[in-house]
Amino acid sequence: RTADGAALERANAAASVQVWRIRDLEAYRSELLLPYRKGATLAEVAQSFDESSRERVLGLAADLRDRVEQARRQTGVVGRVSSSLMMHLQGVLQQVQRRLSHAGTYSTRARVEAGPAVVSAIDVTS
Repeated sequence: RTADGAALERANAAASVQVWRIRDLEAYRSELLLPYRKGATLAEVAQSFDESSRERVLGLAADLRDRVEQARRQTGVVGRVSSSLMMHLQGVLQQVQRRLSHAGTYSTRARVEAGPAVVSAIDVTS
């Protein structure tokens, strides 16, 4: 398996577009409901409209719910992929650290730091 950074970036951008669109729709929905009681839903308010307006509003409410669900799925996928990629890269970094740190000189932050004292001796009597 390989990581496709470009695809991850495209998926993240698409999810961001959906989230911003939902934010705009939610702001518009809230503005429309201002004259009604606090906490009123579009479905409740639509009951007082004529039939054609009610159908249009209920259709828009359904569209908003669909967009929210789509954005939830997209952000979930992007989150899982990003998490998986991060764990993979952490594993690669740990392997590199282990290979380079035979004397314990590399820290967990991948920096050269003073490690433990290395005990060594040379026999100079013979």
